[in-house]
Amino acid sequence: MKPSTILFIIFCAGTLLVQLFTNLGYRKGYEEHLLFVKNHVFPINAFPLEHIKVVVAKGVRFTLYLTKNQQGFKQDVRPEGITFKAQGDTLFISSKDGKYNERNYFETYFRSVPNLILLDANANIVAKNQEELNTQIEKNGQLLVEKSSFKKIKAEVKDNSTLIFNADATVDLLEVTLKDSASLSDHEANITKIVPTYISDKASLSLSGKGIRALRSLPPQR
Repeated sequence: MKPSTILFIIFCAGTLLVQLFTNLGYRKGYEEHLLFVKNHVFPINAFPLEHIKVVVAKGVRFTLYLTKNQQGFKQDVRPEGITFKAQGDTLFISSKDGKYNERNYFETYFRSVPNLILLDANANIVAKNQEELNTQIEKNGQLLVEKSSFKKIKAEVKDNSTLIFNADATVDLLEVTLKDSASLSDHEANITKIVPTYISDKASLSLSGKGIRALRSLPPQR
């Protein structure tokens, strides 16, 4: 083999090794950045969440935690985007194209429970401070209450939306309105008293024995 050929092979191999190590370095740095973004709590547009009393979510999927030590959000790093906008005491959170996508997920941390309005949004809430929650769930939205303890929940559910309680949820009083084809499911949650203020003919109830014993008399049809 000619010396020139050997030198050419060595040059090509060296170039490939440099590119390989460079790419690995960039990849490692990028992965570390993604991990940081995914696990770090960031402020939402630098405005304090303690001023927020109402959250309106549209086309997103998120988990709301009630914590004493931190406030802000963690966003899953995906191609799709989520926008945050505050007007007065109301925080609007939506997908950039206004359409629901399972990949538009984030976690948010509040020090007190805001009123929740879900429009084609899927939310989990985790709160253990015996607070009260007012919520409206519309346009195929879903709210899952888990690992929580509430003094009172007042919920209005409409369209094809759903209110769900996990078995690890505790609620002293649930006041619920089910309109259109809305549904309520308790999964053996510890609900002391369920007061239905209105239930439409098309609405559905999926209650365990606990839920049935907690259920007060059904309201008359309007």
